[in-house]
Amino acid sequence: MTKTSSSENLGALCAQLVRRVWPCVYGADPPPLDAALELIERVVAPPAPGWSSLVSDDHTPIELSIAQRPDGPELRLLFEVPGAEATAASQGRAARALLPWLVERFGADTARLEQVAPLFLPDEHEGAFGLWYAAIFARDGSVRFKAYLDPHAHGRARAAETVERAMAELGLVDGWDRVARLAARGPALDPLTFFSLDLVAPEAARTKIYVSKHDATFDDLRAAATLAEGGDPDALAAHVRAVTGIEEGLLSAARPMVTCLGFVGDDPHPRQMTVHVPVRAYAPNDAVARDWLTRAFEASGCDGSVARCALEAFARRPLEGGSGMIPYVSHSTTGAGRCVTLYLATEWLDTHPPHGGAQGGASPDGRAPGRTAPEAVRWYADNPIAHHPFLQRLAREPLAMPRLALILLNFQHAITNEFSRRLAHTVARTDNEAVRSILAKQLNDELGDGDPTQTHRLLFDRFVDGMRPYAPEITEQTLAPGARLGATLEALYVDEPNPWIGVGATLLMEVFGQQTDSFLGDQFRRQSELPESVLLWLSLHEELEHDHVDEVFALAEHIPEGEPTRIALQGVQALATAGWAFFDDMYRLAWPA
Repeated sequence: MTKTSSSENLGALCAQLVRRVWPCVYGADPPPLDAALELIERVVAPPAPGWSSLVSDDHTPIELSIAQRPDGPELRLLFEVPGAEATAASQGRAARALLPWLVERFGADTARLEQVAPLFLPDEHEGAFGLWYAAIFARDGSVRFKAYLDPHAHGRARAAETVERAMAELGLVDGWDRVARLAARGPALDPLTFFSLDLVAPEAARTKIYVSKHDATFDDLRAAATLAEGGDPDALAAHVRAVTGIEEGLLSAARPMVTCLGFVGDDPHPRQMTVHVPVRAYAPNDAVARDWLTRAFEASGCDGSVARCALEAFARRPLEGGSGMIPYVSHSTTGAGRCVTLYLATEWLDTHPPHGGAQGGASPDGRAPGRTAPEAVRWYADNPIAHHPFLQRLAREPLAMPRLALILLNFQHAITNEFSRRLAHTVARTDNEAVRSILAKQLNDELGDGDPTQTHRLLFDRFVDGMRPYAPEITEQTLAPGARLGATLEALYVDEPNPWIGVGATLLMEVFGQQTDSFLGDQFRRQSELPESVLLWLSLHEELEHDHVDEVFALAEHIPEGEPTRIALQGVQALATAGWAFFDDMYRLAWPA
């Protein structure tokens, strides 16, 4: 990274760049830009000492973009209002304090933002930023706005829960299923990254939900394209090819693809699907990125002359001299047509040097659950699956015994009916004595420590039988989540030839077991209808799973480095994805859209 001078005034630089690219975007010299310049003068400033803005790679808190939309080009400015302190909470407070001025000066409508602000702007903010704004400049010099919020405000584990609750607040909860499908691999590989709202009249306001796709494939992105009205998988794939130089297969670079679903008003059917391609992670320098930008416009059938002109006007160094002036090139499909957007970083603080092209590697946000088995166990222990939106919606709504019965029936179908057999299969094939010893101890617990009347399967069957009066009719549909999870468990424990994958699955099975048992215990304590004899399995497991989680940390330490660890981590990730998908399926079963 090459350090550049930050002595120039950031606001003055921003105003200069807006004036320079304006003729390219709107085909004429700018009209009086009093509103835009007043905005820039008021809000564009360096961040607080010690604060690292994520708006740009070099932490400059502004970014320009030029969108070639079906109805014409559009110039935008993303900016972060500096906080008084180097915290997300302080940054959010400073940005929120700007709202009255945006309403008075520009006519911004903040009704929807105020609805969800309590969810995203807590006093103890755990995310990377509080509140960003994007200013969209119209040809006549007027300005409208959108707001960006961080789903990780309450921590990474609660991002999906936070977004689902925000959608419910906005009357969009029936659209959660589309978002869940976009984020289907769970928070490690498909984290929810941004939540944005247009600050316009509610009936016309867009709500956009962003999901980063780590180690995505072209097939993953094609599937994402089908989630929105007018989505075009082939057009999206052509765009990705154009700006990565990769024809097909895995897209594994130091930056993830970022996908986005857009809703309008309170319509739960998304009208827009966008993929933001991190071209700077694939193109070795910005000259190559410019050439790939041209290919992207050609692939989309859009006019690329505006973006190329804007890039030439914007650039303050030779494009060959660095990488990252063009951080993203995005592609959107809507019912109205296609849109390609060029993003431009000012590099006010730093310029990243050219690099060798697309390289795999850990993403900068630390998304990987860990490179060792103990790290992976700790990651999932710290990011509980109990925060899945299905479970959290159960907890916040009135107690629903039929839905609790559905969970137990599907757990029985997926796990308890066959768990001891599957675990025994892994124990028998494991050749590491220490690992086998710990697994055998857990198997012994499952089988009642030699007492057939106390096997966990038998106790769980008693639990399910006690819930039969509340259970809906048992059909293939009501047991579909359990059937899907059960098939994955059978593959991991029995069908996979390498036993280390079953060992990895066991690590996470016990962590998830403790988390879900604790959640279920809280829910069943909300009722007083079932006798203690029915709840014996739950009482036993709430206590036992704490011991088992301690044991899996010890188990993880005994997994040898190298190939056993690599395979075990595959088992961890496979079960993490399957467990998240199970609760996604349960959500659809409990609340069909």
